[in-house]
Amino acid sequence: MLSTFFVGDVWRTMKECKWIEVASKFYDRAFQPRGDSQVLSPYLEQWQHMQELRLLPRFLIPENGAGEARRAPKQRTIKRGYAAEKYHRNEDGVDDNSNSSDSEADSDDEREEGHLLSAMRPGEDKEAYRRPNSGHMNADTEEGIDEKTHHHEAETIRKLELLRGVLEFLNTQDRFECSMLQQGDILSQAAPLALKVAKMLANRSEDSCVETTACHALEGYLRCFSFGCVSRSSPNEPQTAIGDILMRSILEHRVYNATFVPGLSDSLTPSKRIESVFSLLGELVRYHYDNLMLLQEYVIGNVELSHLNDPAVTVSSHSRQLHVGSGQVEQLIRLPPLDREEHEPFVRVLLRRLRGYGCDTNLFMRSLLLSLTPGLRSKINYMWKPVTEATVDAGESLSSSSRIGDIVTGYPHRFSYITACSRRFVVVISEMQRMEKALGKAVDAPTSTPDPTRALENARSSSFGHIAHLTLWDMLQLLLRSPHRFSLEERPFPVFFDDTDRAIVMGEIDLPLVGPPPHLVQPLFEKRDHYKSLSELEKTLLREPHELVYGMLGPLNAERIHGTGRLCVVTTCILVFARVACLGGAGAVRGVLEKLKTLARVGYEKWKKEREALGRGVKKRRRGDRWGPGRCFNDDRAASDGQCHCKAEDGRLRCSAFLLHGHCKPLGAVELYYRCYGGCFFRNMFRLLCFWVGHYGACQRYVETLFYCTEVPFAELKSVMLYLFRLLPDYFLPDMA
Repeated sequence: MLSTFFVGDVWRTMKECKWIEVASKFYDRAFQPRGDSQVLSPYLEQWQHMQELRLLPRFLIPENGAGEARRAPKQRTIKRGYAAEKYHRNEDGVDDNSNSSDSEADSDDEREEGHLLSAMRPGEDKEAYRRPNSGHMNADTEEGIDEKTHHHEAETIRKLELLRGVLEFLNTQDRFECSMLQQGDILSQAAPLALKVAKMLANRSEDSCVETTACHALEGYLRCFSFGCVSRSSPNEPQTAIGDILMRSILEHRVYNATFVPGLSDSLTPSKRIESVFSLLGELVRYHYDNLMLLQEYVIGNVELSHLNDPAVTVSSHSRQLHVGSGQVEQLIRLPPLDREEHEPFVRVLLRRLRGYGCDTNLFMRSLLLSLTPGLRSKINYMWKPVTEATVDAGESLSSSSRIGDIVTGYPHRFSYITACSRRFVVVISEMQRMEKALGKAVDAPTSTPDPTRALENARSSSFGHIAHLTLWDMLQLLLRSPHRFSLEERPFPVFFDDTDRAIVMGEIDLPLVGPPPHLVQPLFEKRDHYKSLSELEKTLLREPHELVYGMLGPLNAERIHGTGRLCVVTTCILVFARVACLGGAGAVRGVLEKLKTLARVGYEKWKKEREALGRGVKKRRRGDRWGPGRCFNDDRAASDGQCHCKAEDGRLRCSAFLLHGHCKPLGAVELYYRCYGGCFFRNMFRLLCFWVGHYGACQRYVETLFYCTEVPFAELKSVMLYLFRLLPDYFLPDMA
């Protein structure tokens, strides 16, 4: 959301009119109790047609008394953007569920059911990186089904506008804006309003969009007024006051007892809702010892949760009227829990949320990484390593003009440029690796047919010949040239990468020690021994960093990154590796990449089978001569024999596309890329790092935003990123070019 700090005069005017104090009075009026009960979303009107509701974990039959749920005969496997049915077959191979009524279902009911099924998804698509078509939505493009299909009443719109106004006023993005907000009596005015918003969220009685906006408003409040606090656990500090109201409510009702059935008060659908809840939870626990200890008590099972199976506790205090056509369905909905087993441990549910929704929960995971990694938190922000006496705080280098963001233009052009560059970089690296492999084979077997010298000359004269000699350092320099209103020389840090950075990425030196020097290290908590008492939390949630990285980056497709919304996920993944390097050195980073390779091969093998199946299908169709008039052959192998495999409408032997391009249906750059390299997780990860470099290298004011949100110097993140940039090509999986 656009902050009012972008337009300084607007923010100052709002401050002079005591906007927060006025907003608190507006809040009392807008959120005063009403006599009439609130009404749920019209989704529930269709639930009488949903047999899938009975497949929720709460209503499955335990098998062998082990507490594991056994699914009913008819199942639905939900994938992003579409629903696919899977039927159990009997011994004769006949569908147990096949009947005429299924085929005669009303189309409108099926459409509504499809919307519900897509909302009740089991998790993010971990293999979205290998899907080139837009038919599969990923975490970067999905806006949530709930926001597209329901309408707000005038009263709800007033609440939304009020909370958005509060959010825009509190949406600070760096230390300079934070200092502006901390001046005067703004904190004393904002604290009572924040407590009211927290109590409203704890009651769980408002529309999902209202609660989502309220979470973001509290997130901005906590981020600003907790920054720079020496003792965050003091009773009067914002994290403590809000945590006393919200921590247990979020952990019990938004994490443990939540459901993905849309329309319910504790639903985490759409995706923006789960993102807002976990982002707020992340701000509550970041560097706050007491809130982290409470989370640990839930994780290790010291908190009794059986009372959450009581329907009276599950339904919010402001009981809503369910608009369902069946009393039996209404009773079914009222029975808790819906999305977990009856006595399932809290830690299993939490891990399922984190691993199933890595993108949406990344800010919470980031707070855990920061709060449980000693030696990363710093007193100042610096741009380059090593730190010397001449090192200055990066915030001092930002002028007032450089703080202005790209309000009107910038992002579309910049990301289009980075998309094309990163795709080209992957192709060049892959071509060079293929040539090196051919050279190696030629050295091992001198009598072999391929001539490495000729192969190298052919590659240089190919369409990529003009960039075939690009080094990783050259690629970084091209990314720094991403479109921006300031040229590279006019930006706050014209020398974004120095000689040490060049040595890291070119392999001249190993990864330096990660973390600020001892005199700049900021302790995690007020007492140094607090960190040791959180060992159970650290061991349970952070012991498998490779799974965290795969869960966060798998749903991101570099070809479909069109904005900055998901760059925070890339930053969190860099922090995962920063923690690993801080605790175990450069060797530990390689160890995580090796474990990632095992997970990446699963998606790679699926992609490889799909490509091979496509090739077999093409050959079969070619032998059967099924191509009719005007049909074009759609496969990249068609041009290998130099022949036209379709018939033009006028009876000519060659179609016009073949005469113009050399094959029947020329593929675009994106299609060619995914046919050759699309199944490789590490190539997609490499491209995501390109986006990170291109964005922060162009919009350099946001290096302060990263420090403001993490208190980790930008130089530490940059050095880890450069080390990954250097290592990832070694992990590229075989292509099918």
